[in-house]
Amino acid sequence: MGLSPEIRKRLQQLNRELMSFRASHAAKEHADAPAAEAPAEAFVESPSSQAPANPPQRGSDGPVVLEEAVPGTIVSSPLGTLYLVRKSYAQMVPEPGPFLSAFRDVFRGGTMAWREGELHPDLRPLLSIDPQRVLFVDIETTGLSAHPLFLIGTMRFAGADLEVCQMLARDYSEERAIIGHFAGELAGCDVIVTYNGKSFDLPYITNRGIAHGLEVSHGGLHLDLLHEARRRWRGRLPDCRLQTLERHICKRSRAGDIPGEMIPQAYHDFVRTGDACQVCDILHHNALDLIAMGEILLFMIQETEQ
Repeated sequence: MGLSPEIRKRLQQLNRELMSFRASHAAKEHADAPAAEAPAEAFVESPSSQAPANPPQRGSDGPVVLEEAVPGTIVSSPLGTLYLVRKSYAQMVPEPGPFLSAFRDVFRGGTMAWREGELHPDLRPLLSIDPQRVLFVDIETTGLSAHPLFLIGTMRFAGADLEVCQMLARDYSEERAIIGHFAGELAGCDVIVTYNGKSFDLPYITNRGIAHGLEVSHGGLHLDLLHEARRRWRGRLPDCRLQTLERHICKRSRAGDIPGEMIPQAYHDFVRTGDACQVCDILHHNALDLIAMGEILLFMIQETEQ
């Protein structure tokens, strides 16, 4: 006996959703075609330090409540409500001093303290930019462009530290609010820094904004670190994924990080159950991506071109 039309339709829908999750993972992980095997002497890893530890996991007392697991603020606006989480680099990274000191030295006095001739042309415009107007951006989504995004993470220099700001939609209805809040953040910056953001993050936000009748645009410089990474390290590293650079450049490996392909379903489970256990993991994953981007940019600026 054959399958009914209703069952066939449902199976087709499930298959489309599975393909969407896989495609989203491929884009979000910034998949890059593997290069030829890197020469052994090209990059030698020092003993890797661990990335900041994962947030507390669920105990025996039941589901994790978002507000208890992740301190944040409920923000209300004419576009709706969202959950806002703010953390500093110094709060998240063991021994933050060396990086922050180097970051301050390079951006000393509000401008890059680096000779223009030592920078690739793509990086030279940063010489005249106030570092507080440089915004790192990374997003988490539930699929491809037609699916909601639920987290927009940003990072910018504030005083003597870097601040990570994460705009979380606690359910699908809050997507409009996080996009509107991000548009306000965008208006206060001159440079966007992303990793594969020209192809993925920024077009995704723009398209989801259009779906909600919101305009999200930026007329300033967009520095996509993936393009610079490919120029420098393609053929010298196994690939140019962000976490590959994190291992080789930042000399750090992640332990217990949630795999990118699990993020969409983890968010759907949170919306369905209210258990924020894996949302903690997603926020942590997003923050680590932003931190890695900041450290890799600093390395690119400081490294003497060969």
